[in-house]
Amino acid sequence: TGDTSYISQTVIDGNQSGSTVLMVSGENGVLDGFTITNGTGWWSGYNWLGGGIVIRNSSSPSLMNLIVTDNTSNLGTSPAGGGISIGSNSNPLLQNIVISNNESTWGGGISIYGSNPILRNITFFGNHADTTGGGMYIAGGADPELHRVQIHDNTAAFYAGGIFVNLNASPIFNQVTVTQNTAPSGGGGLAAADGCNPVIA
Repeated sequence: TGDTSYISQTVIDGNQSGSTVLMVSGENGVLDGFTITNGTGWWSGYNWLGGGIVIRNSSSPSLMNLIVTDNTSNLGTSPAGGGISIGSNSNPLLQNIVISNNESTWGGGISIYGSNPILRNITFFGNHADTTGGGMYIAGGADPELHRVQIHDNTAAFYAGGIFVNLNASPIFNQVTVTQNTAPSGGGGLAAADGCNPVIA
């Protein structure tokens, strides 16, 4: 697989001053080979999103070979996506990424709303949601594709320690392993509600 030590040595630090990386103006570039850390979220005009990375407004970049760790999005009344937030008709490719130890109200690791990203070879662990979706929160008609994804040891304060699928979302889960996630109110691994149609292969 080659030497990947450069990823942990090339750090983009958000310095607790907002989201570490913003792609909110139709970006379609490549972000490759970095650790994204210490971000606290971006104000969208409605709520705080994406402590580590925000992808919105028809942005569809390629994110590859990243570590997204130790970011938070906890400001305001309904923040989402402690590690990564994807929304507003954005369809990025995420590949070979570790998303760990991030925290938010919805989707500790990642939130996907109204968008159709493709996720390949992604690992989620140690993320926490103050409500639902410790690893992932997928909602708002989002139809993401997940291929060879591992979601383990994430937690939520209420429902869906691993994955919460909500509000007419129809994700595809292909070779997805969900294990050792916890949520005291139910759906330790996966919870789906409100017209969702997840496909599990």
